[in-house]
Amino acid sequence: LARQHDLRIGLVTKSTLIERDIALLQRIAERNTLTIHLTITTPNAVLARLLEPRAPRPDLRLRTVGRLRQAGLRAGILCSPLLPGLTDTGKALDGMAKRAKAADASFFSAQPLFLKPCSKEMYLAFIREHFPALEPMYRQRFDSEAFVSAAYRKRIEALVKAVCAKYRLGRRSGDALLTRTIGEPGQQLEWPGSSSGRLS
Repeated sequence: LARQHDLRIGLVTKSTLIERDIALLQRIAERNTLTIHLTITTPNAVLARLLEPRAPRPDLRLRTVGRLRQAGLRAGILCSPLLPGLTDTGKALDGMAKRAKAADASFFSAQPLFLKPCSKEMYLAFIREHFPALEPMYRQRFDSEAFVSAAYRKRIEALVKAVCAKYRLGRRSGDALLTRTIGEPGQQLEWPGSSSGRLS
């Protein structure tokens, strides 16, 4: 990739090991559009250990975002998936966005959980074991659909928009994994009630 040019490259990881490749990533970014996404589902280390037992602690991943940004790389946070009753509240999103700002994240994004038939029962078994009071809500919400309702999705979109505006964070569009709409050279990002800010 470092020998190529004019590519649009999106990397998604939960691993802090990406730090060992900073020099290489800088070389790639010299002639290509590179966007790095760190998935951080929750800043709560105890909950994170339940949800992602093999992933680095959330504070370590936040530190990695900061180090990538200090190296001049475009790196942001995916707070996904948002888990109903666990990580989808306004308070939880505000806390994550605040940490994203402290890490100088290029953008912040959060998307609702969806449960494919192949993973639905496994996830519900996890809920039954660790959060049994939430199981009826999950059963109802995902009874016949893999995706959340339009009303829920709009509520989440509004919450994400609000915290991005509050902390002056760039927002990732649904296509940003392919880097087509975020972080283009010279692109301006706008948030309500403020002047435009450049995403870097």
